[in-house]
Amino acid sequence: MELCFGNKPLTGTMNSLSTKEIQIAARARTHKDEPLITLHPFIDAELLNHCFTELNKRGAPGVDDQSWHDYNENRSEHIVKLLTAFKDGSYRAPAIRRVYIP
Repeated sequence: MELCFGNKPLTGTMNSLSTKEIQIAARARTHKDEPLITLHPFIDAELLNHCFTELNKRGAPGVDDQSWHDYNENRSEHIVKLLTAFKDGSYRAPAIRRVYIP
């Protein structure tokens, strides 16, 4: 079974994926033409913390001008706010800054 994230196959083994990640991938694979609107049971503080630790620590700040290190200073507070906003439906992803490199 090949799992994908976006259009890219995941290179890790099934053992390196959490049960939640496997369930989300399976749901996305089964319902390819439908938006994933029922992810609430899978998203929790533990998953958000795990995802945060996987981010590139040296990446450029986002459009909100917040770097990985800035966010990490009060990570537990930020994660709780993010999770609350996600669960109550008030979360809106920030705009994406796109830079074209010639």
